[in-house]
Amino acid sequence: MAFEGNCSQNLNGTGVGKICVTWSSIAGFWRAALGFEFASESDAQDLTKIQEAIQNEKLYPFPNIFSFEVEDEDTVNEEGSLGIIPIRKGKKAWNFMIATNPYQDACLFSQDNASGGIYYISTLGDIRGITDGTAFKPIPYQLFQVQKPVENNGADTGNKTAVRVVVADINAYIKDVAIVENGDITWNALSIEGLYPVQINVQSASATTIVAAVTIKSTSIPVTGLDSTPSADFIVKTAAGVEIVPSLISEADTTGVYTLTVAGLVTDDTIALQPPSLMTTNQQTTGIGYKGDTPVTMTVV
Repeated sequence: MAFEGNCSQNLNGTGVGKICVTWSSIAGFWRAALGFEFASESDAQDLTKIQEAIQNEKLYPFPNIFSFEVEDEDTVNEEGSLGIIPIRKGKKAWNFMIATNPYQDACLFSQDNASGGIYYISTLGDIRGITDGTAFKPIPYQLFQVQKPVENNGADTGNKTAVRVVVADINAYIKDVAIVENGDITWNALSIEGLYPVQINVQSASATTIVAAVTIKSTSIPVTGLDSTPSADFIVKTAAGVEIVPSLISEADTTGVYTLTVAGLVTDDTIALQPPSLMTTNQQTTGIGYKGDTPVTMTVV
């Protein structure tokens, strides 16, 4: 059976004496897009599959949590003249606090009220989801709410952003539990990062040359080492959407400033980064993936 952890330890319990999977405190989580799942346990153990899901914007690793509070709802019953009637099982809920900065807040807030499910990561690096016996699915939630940031009050180490998660199906959470143990993977689930949002600032554009600075969005932090092969990471298009392939791309002293040699540029042509799944520079090559902003329209002079 998939996801079963066997060992010689004899635990006292009701028919689970041969199962020794332990679950420590939650240290992080990945939000999964609606409909996403790993086809099998082995897929969930495959770092390449994890990275592909991130690049295809199906999986969003959040920064590791700073602290959290359990906000479970008690089982709801109603008492009538004929006795007690069960109304619903209590909801499973958490309020996760993530240490952030003002630039990260916008990235996290973009995920507010997104549909999908969640994988939890333990302090030991185990990954918890649910299973139908084959697939490794995220735990479905009915609420994923990224709340407004809480500024440093002078006593804390930094700003915090709260994320409230309410599980949609408590039966699935309890009965269909599936855990990929850290001992079965060769990478650290807590170190997986999401895509870095980046922006392109066109410094100049002529009929044959584009000079553009690439930075982490809303900052001056340069994005260095992008692939200089034409059509690898950058894409240039006409206003009608036809690709114009540069003949040469070079970076100036790893400063994040790139020069593209492109013939026949005219005003209203655009420059952008390829979609994350098509970029050559991604998690497999650098451990970091990038997501470009909207295409930048150029004025050719």
